Amino acid sequence: MAKAKAKEPEVSLESVVGRAWDAYKSNYLSFIAALLLMGVLAGGLIVIGLLPLIVISIGYAASGAGVAAAFAGRIGEIMFSLLFAAVFFVAAIIVSMALHGGFVAMTVEALEKGKTSVNTMFREGRKRWKSFVGAGLLAFLITLAAILILLLPGLLFILGMMTLIGMMLIVLGIIVMIPVLIYLEVSFSFIYLAVLDGNRSVQAVKASTLFGRKNFWSTFALIVFFAVMAFIAVLLNSFTYVLGSFIADFVIIPLQLLSIAALYSGPKKGAAVKLKRKK
Repeated sequence: MAKAKAKEPEVSLESVVGRAWDAYKSNYLSFIAALLLMGVLAGGLIVIGLLPLIVISIGYAASGAGVAAAFAGRIGEIMFSLLFAAVFFVAAIIVSMALHGGFVAMTVEALEKGKTSVNTMFREGRKRWKSFVGAGLLAFLITLAAILILLLPGLLFILGMMTLIGMMLIVLGIIVMIPVLIYLEVSFSFIYLAVLDGNRSVQAVKASTLFGRKNFWSTFALIVFFAVMAFIAVLLNSFTYVLGSFIADFVIIPLQLLSIAALYSGPKKGAAVKLKRKK
């Protein structure tokens, strides 16, 4: 008789979260610094993009002319300012996605080697930014398409003056949307890890979807667990806004990403993702 194939060791959620917590404790300063830098860089680009519009708005307020007259006199400036803002908004999205992928690389490094640094975020974000951005945008577009498909029939009926049927279809679409969005959230939880595994954008989304499907309930349990933790942090804001926000942004977010990476890598440390320095 042929020998039965050995089963792969199961990964318990306790061990996953435990590994994540150990990695976070050893690197919390690096994670906090990385998240702060991500916010400053992406937010700074948005602020820079809005500066021309802010200047024009101040000019409106200082002008004695009416709003219509001021608008007509500065239409060229307004169009340029909107285009300027759009360019910097797109740049902010690209930077944010690239650095988010680099931050995920930090979680992998922390789990594999016990230590990580902000340099890893910038190194991996710069080296793989095209795949990070491509995978992130693809996941976003798929999610947006799913939402539009579920809501579009109701909206069309409302536009056709059949309001009651349209509202019923929208309610039905929202009900169906909940499990669909949960499925997509689970499916796309591993896209940046798949990029770090050497996959490009489309392949990363496929690999993430496949892994998420095979580990649906474990991934879903982690998402629910950290959603509850985030809700508790929100409750803390009733007593002190600073503490609740700090826990949500600088403890729960890194722990969730670390746990997702630990689940992806399997029971053996560093079993899936290998970070290689660019030669």
